[in-house]
Amino acid sequence: MTSPRFRPLGEWALVGAVFAVLVAVAAVWLAQDQRPPEWDHANHLERVVACAQDLARGDLRAILERSAFYPPLVICTAAFAYRLAPSDVAAAQAIVLAFLGLGMGAVYVLGRRVAGGAGGVVAAVLFGSAPFVVFSSLRFQLDLPLASMVALALVVLLRAEGFSHSGWSVAAGVVLGLGMLTKPPFVVYVLPALVLVAARIRARRGLVNLGLAALIAAALALPWYGPRLFGIAPGIAARSFRQAAESGHPDPLTAAALALYPTWFLPQFGLVAVLLFAVGLVVGVRRGQWLLLASVLVPLALFMLIQNKNLRYTLPLLPVAAVLAGVGFSALPQRLRTLAGAALLAVAGLQVSATTFGVPPVPTVPGLGVPFLLESAPMRANWRHREILARIVRESGGAAARVSVVPNDNFFSVSNFRYYAVRDGLPLGWVRAWDGEPVGIAYMILKTGDQGPPWTAARPRRIAERLAADPHLARVFPVIGEFPLPDGSVATVRARRISAGPLVSPATLARGMEQAIRRSLTDVARRRARGPGGDVRGAVAPEPGAPPRARPPDRRRRCPRESVQRPRGRPSRPARRRTGQARASNDSRRGLCRLPPRPEGVQERERRARARRGGLRVQPARSRRDRARAAPPGSRSAVRARGRGGQARRRCRPRGARELGDPQL
Repeated sequence: MTSPRFRPLGEWALVGAVFAVLVAVAAVWLAQDQRPPEWDHANHLERVVACAQDLARGDLRAILERSAFYPPLVICTAAFAYRLAPSDVAAAQAIVLAFLGLGMGAVYVLGRRVAGGAGGVVAAVLFGSAPFVVFSSLRFQLDLPLASMVALALVVLLRAEGFSHSGWSVAAGVVLGLGMLTKPPFVVYVLPALVLVAARIRARRGLVNLGLAALIAAALALPWYGPRLFGIAPGIAARSFRQAAESGHPDPLTAAALALYPTWFLPQFGLVAVLLFAVGLVVGVRRGQWLLLASVLVPLALFMLIQNKNLRYTLPLLPVAAVLAGVGFSALPQRLRTLAGAALLAVAGLQVSATTFGVPPVPTVPGLGVPFLLESAPMRANWRHREILARIVRESGGAAARVSVVPNDNFFSVSNFRYYAVRDGLPLGWVRAWDGEPVGIAYMILKTGDQGPPWTAARPRRIAERLAADPHLARVFPVIGEFPLPDGSVATVRARRISAGPLVSPATLARGMEQAIRRSLTDVARRRARGPGGDVRGAVAPEPGAPPRARPPDRRRRCPRESVQRPRGRPSRPARRRTGQARASNDSRRGLCRLPPRPEGVQERERRARARRGGLRVQPARSRRDRARAAPPGSRSAVRARGRGGQARRRCRPRGARELGDPQL
């Protein structure tokens, strides 16, 4: 690698040799590691098994509807490999390593275009041996495949030459569509380069090819994004905000938040890579490599402003950072280039060895307080998941049951157990730590010691304290098995066991249940009461043993049979008006009438009080009898008020109608 020029075949051979070494190291690590998959790792592996079942049934609709946040490309590719070789972990890791090879090849092609053959080889080696890339290649996550798709998209966008080449424009549309099916944030990493390439279009043919690429990308991505088009962005934002709040991340635009990614860039990328990247930034500005600079700096600035932060979010920036490091390498003098190449090979070997096997031990970066890289030595400890599942299945007799996994430890959580149950085809449903009462839960899995992250540990501890303090709950859920765990804690399995019944008389049981319901009633219900204005108001339920409250007197009474007008048939409205027939109201159908209004002075005071509360000016209204007396004889008002015979009659009105003498507003 000390020669300034490499032939393309030799360059590809060198990149392939480095990739083969990485695959061999990963295979040895996977053969020795026995740790259970953690959180998202377990969730993705569970989806692999589910997608393999969908592929076996040919159920394409289930594949598209399986997840709300994660597209199916990587997951169902691993599921296809799982069907060919039924080992979910091996198949999934084989797909991740295949994407690593794709990413190294794309980085080499991109680096060779902007920095020459030597710069392309250096860029590919820096990307493949980056500590966080090696760390991610040992776990089935979507971020390393996403990084490879970002590098491939940049290659085809540059090859399209401003969308003047029809073939590469079609390829760009295919890659953009597949990138969106890898993970939704793909658009954030590719959009700056896409905008710069589209801005260079000067001919009509380029616009046509750009539209063709957009149509192809939309045709590939819309089957999955279409049903989620309006909900995925708010869902991701809400989920990120909740995770940031739970994890206790610093607020945006604070010094701690803005310094997080720059502080961890060294453990993420490697020492030699960071130095060459700094040189490449300066050279890139001088040479006008704005596409590469925008593809790194714009997404980095965006993720620095977001409160929810994780090193996985900036992993797709490492391919472009490696290309800039290759640009910096090619700008060095010949003698410094030779020293940099030798240092690169030595440091790359140390990084891979320390990340995968912890040899040599990892020191801390002076002044930053972070390790030089993330160590992930294989674990051979048994966390007893299969034994616990076998105990529950044997206890339930193979019947369906719901199990609550109370702790949220990374190696002992509901994600681990649910994945193993789906993989083994067990008829068990899974929930997290219950809150309130364990309704509908048949089995509980608990552990002592560490309960998981601080933002989720309060509920498991509260459940453990309640089981220790509540003998009735402990009697209903007795312990059916205990299993020592590698971290020194003890896992406990509890099963619901309800006896034949309480040893009390039925009357005592009924009285106790009634008292318990009364005590709990104030938390779930409020008594409805109507105020003077007819509005519904809430009142607290009476205390147990309190005397019943007197019912307010009903202002209605039974109407005499002869006073209720019940016209036969339904004459037209003008006919009813001419004959003075009154339509039967709800109260008249029940035979109820309202009593005459209260005395005039009381009504007047109430009207004025209501007017003052509502800010209205109310003129005193005459009563119905006064209006009838003042009306000319034979007029409609007189007929309605006094009837044909001149006698005042009692009319029934529906409940809630305006009382006689109410203000005329």
